[in-house]
Amino acid sequence: MMSESFEYYMVRVRRSDADPEHVTGHVERLGTGEKRGFESERGLARLVATWPVETQGVSQDSTDCR
Repeated sequence: MMSESFEYYMVRVRRSDADPEHVTGHVERLGTGEKRGFESERGLARLVATWPVETQGVSQDSTDCR
């Protein structure tokens, strides 16, 4: 039987008045302090889907996903 675990994230989203459907922002993996930026909805989904399962708790502020 496959083990299942949960990861928790906090997402900060920016929207512009000119294009309210376009979002950018940062996502933080709770419990590790890692933060990564995204420039689109796809970028956010890609970050969460590809975030390493185990981390050392090192902040990744400079990592961006478009």
